[in-house]
Amino acid sequence: MRSERREACCALLGAIAHYCDLPSMTLSVPQPDGKTRLPVRLETLADAAGLGLRRAERAMRDIQSAGLLRTFTRAERMKDGSYRGRAAIRVVPTAVFGLFGQEKRLEYERERISQARIKARETQEPTPTQKARGRLTLGGQIAPRQFTSTSPKLQPAAAVIRPPPGPTAPPSRPAIELPEPALPPRQPDESVAEYHLRLARQRLGRRPPLQNIRPRPSTTQDTS
Repeated sequence: MRSERREACCALLGAIAHYCDLPSMTLSVPQPDGKTRLPVRLETLADAAGLGLRRAERAMRDIQSAGLLRTFTRAERMKDGSYRGRAAIRVVPTAVFGLFGQEKRLEYERERISQARIKARETQEPTPTQKARGRLTLGGQIAPRQFTSTSPKLQPAAAVIRPPPGPTAPPSRPAIELPEPALPPRQPDESVAEYHLRLARQRLGRRPPLQNIRPRPSTTQDTS
């Protein structure tokens, strides 16, 4: 192998190490959602290594033949029956780190990065799609929307509590308050006891006499 080919292989290995995702050991690029990772094309690796596309292809064949990288090609079948190539999935074997005595370090870093991603997903603010799904309750019903705006148009209407259907009791009549009669004044030469006795006699004098009360007619007949 010429020195130019060795330089190309070393430059491409640097790009491979840059795009290597340690938890999955694949060459991928993270997406804004933090969950999806897309495979890296050879054109991207060639640009990162500063090589031309043809020179990067020759260096990639040497790296694959040496067992430093495994490639799984993909293709999509079109409607007209033709095939369209997709970005290949490239996996870095863990034995590559073993060549440099970094196997234990690799296991530690993979576990650390995996835990950090799980923690970031738990504390990540939900997306609009996740918020919409959160408003769905069991049974397919949509929960009432919580308005946080101070605008009067967006404020929810106050709930009206209605009694259950059934027989309703008649409205009670208001109590009639009668004015208390005015008490006569106390005489100057009259004691307190004489004054209350005179008031009691006046109250008794207002009652109707017993002779004015008619007896209740009897419903039984005299059989004698």
